Amino acid sequence: MSIWIIFLILWVWWFGKRWHQSNEDSTPLRAEFVEIKNDITEDHVLEVQTKFEKRLQDIYLPDAIKGKEIYIYKNLIGVWYGKLTAENRYDDAMVQKFRGDWILYMDALRDKSAYEYLSSESVELEKQDSYKDDSIIAGKKVSTIEEAFATLVGKEATDELARIRVLDDSAFSKQGELIPEGFELSADGKIQPKKKKRIDIFFKWFSRHTKTKETI
Repeated sequence: MSIWIIFLILWVWWFGKRWHQSNEDSTPLRAEFVEIKNDITEDHVLEVQTKFEKRLQDIYLPDAIKGKEIYIYKNLIGVWYGKLTAENRYDDAMVQKFRGDWILYMDALRDKSAYEYLSSESVELEKQDSYKDDSIIAGKKVSTIEEAFATLVGKEATDELARIRVLDDSAFSKQGELIPEGFELSADGKIQPKKKKRIDIFFKWFSRHTKTKETI
């Protein structure tokens, strides 16, 4: 029993350290963004993006960003951001707007997951509600930027965003991969072909066996 208690204490200490480090990493970025919001350089965007994508790798933390959101970030919004900034590269005001929205999007995604976790873990009802409200606000920022980028890219983008949004969270791996039809997640989180259930195998055998008798 004492070994489990020691293990639990070490786990709590480790998670607390990771949580504190994550907050330390994110705070300077927000402050810096406020200071340079009228002149956001490409290098600054890459710095923010690198730190954010490092955060995406912590898929087993309780406040990890969901696989579905990672998929949208990587395969939709990230692609559209690159397209829009490239198309408007000679319009500095538009480029600045896209860069600002892109940073805000990453910030809001991180906040949404963090507030959802804090709300679920809070004992006090008042704190639960407060964190839940913060999560809803962050989620609205995420949705607004997604829809704005999709609209600017075109109908194909808005249709694809709508298609992905209605999919259940279980259709994605923790890493943000869309699970193809006929596949499933293994116990260790890897995508693999669906295993045939024994009952399905039996009915298939029974059906074949019955047809063979009828032929005879």
